[in-house]
Amino acid sequence: MRKIAASHVVSWTASVLCAVLPLAPSPAAAAETQAVRFLSPPAAADGTITYAVGTDVDLLLPFAATQEGTLEFHLLPFRSEHGDGLSVQPSIVELPDVAVKEQRLLFPVDRPILTLRLQGPALPTAGRYTGALAVVQQGKVLQTNHIVLTRAAAQRPAKMTVDPKSVVVYQTGSSDKATFRVQATNASAEWQADGVFLRLLEVTAPAGTNFDPARHLRLTWNGEAKEELWRSPPAGSTARSIAPSRQAEIGGELVGVAPGEYTVKVGLGAANATVEGDQQITLKLHVKHGIGLPILILLIAILTSWFATKGMEAQRRRASQLKKIADIQQDWLREEPAPLPTVAARAILKQAEDRNRNWFKALLGQDTTGTRIDKAELLLRILARVRGIRARAKSAAWSSLIRNRANKELARITGSLDPGTVDESAAKKLEAELDGLDHWFDSKRFDEQYWSALQNEMKSLTNQIKPENFTHHNDLVKRLRAELLAAMEQPPAGAALAQVEESYAKLKVLWEREQEGDGDTLKTLGDKLRAKPGMGIEEFFREADGIAWSKLQSADFEFTAPAVNELDPPRAYQLIRFEVAPTNRSLGRNYLFKHKLEYVWTLDFQKAGGRLRDLLRKNEGMKQLTQGRTNEPSVVQYVPEQGTLRVSVSLRYNDQTLPKPIVLESLRIRRSREYGWLSAFRVNEVIAVVIAALAATLSGLMTYYLNKPAFGSLGDYITLFIWGAGVDQTKNFIQNLERTPDKG
Repeated sequence: MRKIAASHVVSWTASVLCAVLPLAPSPAAAAETQAVRFLSPPAAADGTITYAVGTDVDLLLPFAATQEGTLEFHLLPFRSEHGDGLSVQPSIVELPDVAVKEQRLLFPVDRPILTLRLQGPALPTAGRYTGALAVVQQGKVLQTNHIVLTRAAAQRPAKMTVDPKSVVVYQTGSSDKATFRVQATNASAEWQADGVFLRLLEVTAPAGTNFDPARHLRLTWNGEAKEELWRSPPAGSTARSIAPSRQAEIGGELVGVAPGEYTVKVGLGAANATVEGDQQITLKLHVKHGIGLPILILLIAILTSWFATKGMEAQRRRASQLKKIADIQQDWLREEPAPLPTVAARAILKQAEDRNRNWFKALLGQDTTGTRIDKAELLLRILARVRGIRARAKSAAWSSLIRNRANKELARITGSLDPGTVDESAAKKLEAELDGLDHWFDSKRFDEQYWSALQNEMKSLTNQIKPENFTHHNDLVKRLRAELLAAMEQPPAGAALAQVEESYAKLKVLWEREQEGDGDTLKTLGDKLRAKPGMGIEEFFREADGIAWSKLQSADFEFTAPAVNELDPPRAYQLIRFEVAPTNRSLGRNYLFKHKLEYVWTLDFQKAGGRLRDLLRKNEGMKQLTQGRTNEPSVVQYVPEQGTLRVSVSLRYNDQTLPKPIVLESLRIRRSREYGWLSAFRVNEVIAVVIAALAATLSGLMTYYLNKPAFGSLGDYITLFIWGAGVDQTKNFIQNLERTPDKG
């Protein structure tokens, strides 16, 4: 880069500069030090600008400064090949207040395009007149251009006009081809207009945006692409000429213009035409985004508002459900004997608690979880009544047989309780039956209530028994049956009731063995009763249970529920009932198997593999899901995820365990339908948000988009987003008003 001291610049004379300055800097140096870029005509590769003048010198040289701040133009005198001098005065068209001092112009760079005007007398003779223009900033010469003036052999002035002088262009979306057309007219009747070109005069653009006419306007000349219209054609070219009294069409298309309102003033010129007011075109550009993005922003706003509201509502319901679980869950539930309703209540509350401990899981299936908590509340309400009656029966001064009768009634009531279908009406029906058991604790009504419960079963049993059909001990059966028939003729009271109960219990056990074809057990028990006529009922039960247990030790078992169906397997979070029975069903039709054994359940679970899980090698094998105990051959359990379940159960009696557990090797669990993504949305909510989306879209577009010709700024989209979210929140407010009860 060539640098010249400021003191030298002041002392230069025309003759010295012409002697010491090279004719032009090298192309590499010019590219490296260029501070001003002349647009029309452009400088040659060596930095020389050549211009043909007419009678007088009046040149307009538009330029773009690449340096910010203040620049100084120092114009050196023009001389011909023969040494003749020519005085030319420089000025800046856009800055008329900048004065010339000793051929120097000191001016601020306050806009992207400025115009250097050179004015002087006509060239004295034909030929080349060469001068120099030095660009100086802070005492340093940044750039030097040679300017060559030539005089045509004869002056042929053209007169250029343009119509229309103001053009309004609208563009909506990048796919919209926004174009304009103007007619450039050579008003001269004699001379052709040569080297027609355009120059940028002024641009008004939105804050933060730039408008480059060479990049953002795709120009055409009589329908053909002419991107070089912003530059003068080479000397002698007739490519952009207009014959006398003829027109040429200059067209343009907007390309890549950012949304906003622009005012672009463009000047029309020709190499042999003077600058006049009729040569100015004003382009008013209104550019906005297409309708797709505003609609998308509105929908995003509504969905964001909706999901945010649902998220907050879900967390509120989550806290409410956890509080309800804590309120209804009692410490005694863990210690309570484990019939099916108790196990179901535990499983339901555990499931609801697990779902609500994770804030993300709490978003899904809240209605289902709430319904199940309500069912658990009903179950616990009934179980609390059962527990209270059982505790009173345990502390009552009753014989074990009477206590067993009360517990049997309780078992019958709880056995009719289906955890999956329980509702308020079913709960009230069971509570009415429990009210009847409360009468047992009224000494005045005890005999009546107890006899009523026993009498119905006695009638059923005596009607079914035919002593002559028994394979063993017909006479014993006949005697016991006769005792029951006599009691029904003359209802007993007090201690006699207990004796009748014992006869009934013994007869029923013998009858069950006969019905199951278990003649060996029938004979054994009958023999013991004959050998010991006064055998107490508890001893008799122990004998019967011991025989039943010995037969179970060598029996085979199977799962009777759930049915293994690969086409329709159970789903995650579904309460699954597991039940076992001997393959020889007769071995399970006794009180021991149904109510006195302890069943120890072990459930192992393996999550379903997936592509991501396989890639990460997260297959961790079986994990124990739970281990529970029941006093009946069934249990209910839910599985939290899709996968495979393995179930095993061991049977225990009096500290003895069957040698081999019963195993259900593989039960496939499908993905939950009740806790899927769709479970987060209610139909009425979806309908409401669709209506809100339509209303917000129509009103938002009409208010902020359709009436604004330059929509597309960040502020426009923020306003549109707030509008969409506001419409959804208004909808939520109205819905909440409808849900709020009128306290007036």
